[in-house]
Amino acid sequence: MAKAYLQYKNLKIREDIQLGTPEDDEYTEAMKAYREYLTLEVCENDEFLYAFEIFEDNFKKEIVEALFLADAEPVDISISFDMSATTLETYRELFFDTENTFRSSLDKVCYIEDYENTFGKDLKLRAYSLGPQFIYFKYGNVVPKTEEQRVLVKKMFLASAYRAMEANFNPLNSRVTKHAMEWSKTMIKTYEVMEKLMGDDTDHGNDLLTIITKKGLGADQVDPTTEEIV
Repeated sequence: MAKAYLQYKNLKIREDIQLGTPEDDEYTEAMKAYREYLTLEVCENDEFLYAFEIFEDNFKKEIVEALFLADAEPVDISISFDMSATTLETYRELFFDTENTFRSSLDKVCYIEDYENTFGKDLKLRAYSLGPQFIYFKYGNVVPKTEEQRVLVKKMFLASAYRAMEANFNPLNSRVTKHAMEWSKTMIKTYEVMEKLMGDDTDHGNDLLTIITKKGLGADQVDPTTEEIV
């Protein structure tokens, strides 16, 4: 049902065309342009046209929708991917109206869980869990500000570390578990390098690396970067 609500205006336009129903008072400028695009294959507004083309391109479509699910600021999307505000607003209005579809975060989680496209599901889940900075960094080649990058690395570590805990309940040779553990160690090393570059101005008492690797927490404490008892 969520898909129908997300694309309510898109589906209305297509149904009206199929039934031969004329435009009514509900039609916005974007809806009129899309109806003309579907029937005559023309669109004089380039910003509208780009929104229509994104919807037809699965890769671009999934990236834009993942950003909307992550509550990304339109201005940040525009800067990261060189897209106009009008194009983004048009896409959201016709194809991915999250504002009028999801009443809570739980609705978003259920939508992602039931999503059929594997690439889209994985991308949307990561964007929702890690935030838009993940998409900007991975696909927009945008290096976040230092503090934002630290937050992103923390989230990526915690997500992968939580997944790696499957080792306690499943065979140690589990493919997913191995990958999660390797990724967790990589994230810790990345974070350690960032901490050294940032100097002494950060709150090291609450620092992720300190919490995980600080010596003296117990004889059975394991340093994840070396897998040695500390």
